[in-house]
Amino acid sequence: MFDRVRKALPAESSERFCIIYGTGVEDVFLNSDGAELNVELALLTELKQRGFERVVYSAPHKPLFLLDEESTALTWPSTPQSASRTRGTEKAPDTARIGSGPFGSRMLKKTSQAAPQSDFAQYGIGDTFLINRLNSIMIDTQHSRSAVLLLQAETLLIHFESRRILAGLIGEWTRLPTQNRNICLLVFSAASLEQLKGITTSLPVPEIRNSIQASSSQLREIGPPQKDELIRLIEKSAAKISSEIDADRLVDMLSAEGGSLREWLNRLRKVETLDPQTIRESGWFRAYRDPGLPAVRKLERLVGLDQIKERIMELTLWVESAERKNKVEAPLLHMLFAGNLGTGKTTVARLMGELLYERGTLKKGHLIEVTAADLVADYVGGTAIKTSRVVQSALDGVLLIDEAYALSEEGRGGFGAEAIDTLIPFLENHRDRLVVIFAGYSARMNRFMKRLPRGPRCKLCSAPFAGPGSLLVAPFGFRRWAANPTLCSICA
Repeated sequence: MFDRVRKALPAESSERFCIIYGTGVEDVFLNSDGAELNVELALLTELKQRGFERVVYSAPHKPLFLLDEESTALTWPSTPQSASRTRGTEKAPDTARIGSGPFGSRMLKKTSQAAPQSDFAQYGIGDTFLINRLNSIMIDTQHSRSAVLLLQAETLLIHFESRRILAGLIGEWTRLPTQNRNICLLVFSAASLEQLKGITTSLPVPEIRNSIQASSSQLREIGPPQKDELIRLIEKSAAKISSEIDADRLVDMLSAEGGSLREWLNRLRKVETLDPQTIRESGWFRAYRDPGLPAVRKLERLVGLDQIKERIMELTLWVESAERKNKVEAPLLHMLFAGNLGTGKTTVARLMGELLYERGTLKKGHLIEVTAADLVADYVGGTAIKTSRVVQSALDGVLLIDEAYALSEEGRGGFGAEAIDTLIPFLENHRDRLVVIFAGYSARMNRFMKRLPRGPRCKLCSAPFAGPGSLLVAPFGFRRWAANPTLCSICA
């Protein structure tokens, strides 16, 4: 029912533990009825669908609690089974009570019902009792398949009174036999992996601490809503959806923009009608920096830059032609902008994002603007991490690298070349989700181009062919080999 929760849960044959974190932990979840659920109920829904009969929760403010009748009956049976069988099959014997009242002697039924077992979840229970109770559930393979969920795990584990017992028992859970199919989910309130790692030093359980530090497969993220919930969001929205809006396109836009489901619910409640103009003026989407005009009109209003405008329109027509021909691969749209300060490189880059966003080529169309220094680190291996992080933030939009020539200049210990080597696979593998624009002063960008490895070129238009080491250039970016190896796929 909830794709983002289902993907975060371990597979049937996965580890005993699953460490859950992410922005979705604090979010709401929308079910098929349009009801809002918290993360506890969303996890319960998915776990029940996977065949877990008993789901038990523990949190700092509620040591032990349950959210469904089946789990409650398995954890806190109201009466012993022997009493239940007696009550259903045997008649309680009568007993005589002799009295001298106005009605004389009477025969009264003897009550034989056993006293109900206490539900300790409604009382304050100590940490030792709690961990032993959870341990009995984890090792029980006779009655049901169980899942133990520790909510706000960072607080629960750090402030646990009997840390030695806690660490010992959780350590034993990791060594339970494979026929035991019970699992333990630790739900952390950390929004990111970096934040999660930052709190691990204080965790008293070595097995959990080491798994987080090593970024093991046990780490699972619940992020923003996926398309299943966004479709329900549109279907259940009180706002009237205009016929001008393509529902699938709108779902893609919401998905690419990100944000919590709580935010989108609050936004849609504030509008009566959802039409293109409302979307443009809403401020919800980062591509619309100036929501008053379509991107094409903004481009037309730019003073000068006639050659740039002509090239952008050619590029747009080329993209449309490639789509009409149902090309299997998306066209490469990476570019190089050369010009002095104030010539409009950033403005045109932002308009490129808007143009491609409005026609559906890019799902987000936002602009991420960086310099070469934002990609390069001061130690071996750090540049690849830094560059990858920047590129990930620009996916579905435009990445503008200003002062790109600095990547090929000496004095950076070879880290600039490392940044280029990291970029090249992204340029090819994420062609449908990313446009990279290299920008800088004209003279220095010419030197930058000369220092880049060159691939073969088309004989007619001189456009470079995509291949290892070839970055960009020319009016139409990269092109593919055609049947004729001397011509690109467009000219052929």
